[in-house]
Amino acid sequence: MGDDEILALEREVARGDEGARLRLGRALERAGRSDDALLALRDGIDEPAVRQELARFPAWSHARASSGRTHFVDVAPVTRAPRVRWRAETGEDPGLLVSPLAIAAGRGYVLDPRSGALRRSGAETMLALLGEVLLVGLGPVHADGHSLAAEDVFTGERFHETPLPIDETKKGPRVHSDQYGFGLLVTAERFAVELETPRSSPRLLWHRPAPVPWFSEWGESRRMTRRIEAALKSKLILPDVVIFDSDGKAPLVLDRATGRQIRQLPSGLWVGDERGLVGTADPGLVIHERGASRSFEADFIDVSALTPEWILVVTMEDTIVATPRAGGGATFEIGHAEDKVAVARETVVLANKQGLAAVTIRGEPLWTLSNAELELETNDHLEELALDARRVYARTREGLLLCLEG
Repeated sequence: MGDDEILALEREVARGDEGARLRLGRALERAGRSDDALLALRDGIDEPAVRQELARFPAWSHARASSGRTHFVDVAPVTRAPRVRWRAETGEDPGLLVSPLAIAAGRGYVLDPRSGALRRSGAETMLALLGEVLLVGLGPVHADGHSLAAEDVFTGERFHETPLPIDETKKGPRVHSDQYGFGLLVTAERFAVELETPRSSPRLLWHRPAPVPWFSEWGESRRMTRRIEAALKSKLILPDVVIFDSDGKAPLVLDRATGRQIRQLPSGLWVGDERGLVGTADPGLVIHERGASRSFEADFIDVSALTPEWILVVTMEDTIVATPRAGGGATFEIGHAEDKVAVARETVVLANKQGLAAVTIRGEPLWTLSNAELELETNDHLEELALDARRVYARTREGLLLCLEG
């Protein structure tokens, strides 16, 4: 389809023909203009066919953008000073998931991304926003939930609700989801289950006996074994492996399909994507990719973000720098160690107690907005970031959510 046909469809959409919107989005994508396709479709989410189309696009689907904690999403960045499109109160509980279909914030707030209007609220812990499905944990505030539920992100229709085992302290499991292939791994201290699709009920995937603390039998009257040596906490879920950071011990790398231990990693915080794993060692950086490992010494102490081409790391001088993922080459100063970071392609958005800013991956300034320009209260500041195409979502400590567009 040529430019004239696309212009004709744009005019039909402008006249209110919602059927033309879907045809326009598909035409733009066929023309290699996927960013424009997303923008054309985004305002038409009242139509089921448009929602289904938008569900295929990248999204900030997890609390740190991805199930690998990358703080990166492949969407069109905001490269010029944005304006505030809307504001919404979302409570003080942390958590921010963003897609063209919905915003899930705090504990149970689901908002319309077009206006910030509240669709519904409840007591759920928002776990992941996977296409048209929102995965939530139901249960006490101190855990991710004693039950796992999946619901339609637009209508709120509940697809399933499945009770999960609890331990002797009545503490619920920590639930971590997987963005790859819509599989979902649900993990507590001693069990793992998987959903074949976000709408399906969980099934037992595998379990590990002690000394790694896993639930021993899925149906054994929900009794937990007492042989606990370490509480496995933060998880990365990648296409082929699952990584567990244990308290004071080297992280374990397990085969995703079987639960078999593959290796242990050096102690530290790890991030990962479909290409591999990146973590800090003492001192330096360790990279596991394509079946090989490499490391180099540097004054790096933490990983802030991971993109297909760059690693953002915190240095001993309390700065954030970008270094090429391929190794070698120059590093570029991005911000301060205390800055919250979100990356869209090669644009880095930073939030701190002074306001909001964006720089290129090479540290070149793009725009800055102070707290005063954002009209924040003097005792409030930005704590969370998430990105969508041409939008920045910034959430304050008090739970005020800002949608900025540019």
